[in-house]
Amino acid sequence: MLLCVAALLLGAMVVTMLPERAEALSCQRPKQFYFIDCEGGLCRPLFRTAFSESYGCAGRIVLESIEAWEVDAFSTEIDRRGLERDGVFAISVVGWRLFPAQHEILQAEQLGLATMKPIAESAEAVRREWKQRAREQLLAVVILRLPVWAAFLFLVSVCGFAARSVWRNAIGHAVGGKRPISVAVGLQVVVAAVGACAFLMLDDPLGEYSGLWPIALAGAIALSLLIAEIAAIGVKRVRNRASE
Repeated sequence: MLLCVAALLLGAMVVTMLPERAEALSCQRPKQFYFIDCEGGLCRPLFRTAFSESYGCAGRIVLESIEAWEVDAFSTEIDRRGLERDGVFAISVVGWRLFPAQHEILQAEQLGLATMKPIAESAEAVRREWKQRAREQLLAVVILRLPVWAAFLFLVSVCGFAARSVWRNAIGHAVGGKRPISVAVGLQVVVAAVGACAFLMLDDPLGEYSGLWPIALAGAIALSLLIAEIAAIGVKRVRNRASE
């Protein structure tokens, strides 16, 4: 039985790795954009896209607000390029975000290399499209994480069942009762070992296995239960000997 459980646990762990490895084969961050809407010579902020990393190459697009000074900087650059302040602009800068005004030279370099593309769609249509993309990617990340959390719940359930058995048969009653606790303890040892393997894999420089932290957490729970049970059994035996 112990070998079967070990095989199941290791199989669950392998399943959690597969999505990460598939993501790593095509690891590429999406380009991030600023969106502003210009009308009557005035530009107003819409939103900017950012990439929220999950683990490895996994992640999702999120929509963030744009600061007023960023809109002013883009408006000035639009004028410098001789473009009309009319319609929606998709702007992509070099780097994660536009440098503030106090970094004048760096900001000027970013603006000089920025791409500014007018969009035919309305501001409402652009916002609706990117909100839909953000929702779809959030759902994809949730689905990607399901095997990991399913494995976590399975491991924690195994630990809970084993701990309950140990407590009832070795701690709650006389030590060394009729029911053996070796299987229950063995289950916890296996979960702790799987968790330890997952913990060692978290130190991957590429971050491909950082999503295994729930498995490592399950192992830590199993180890904590084992320590508590051993301590409780030791106290029980000492008390039994003292009462004899």
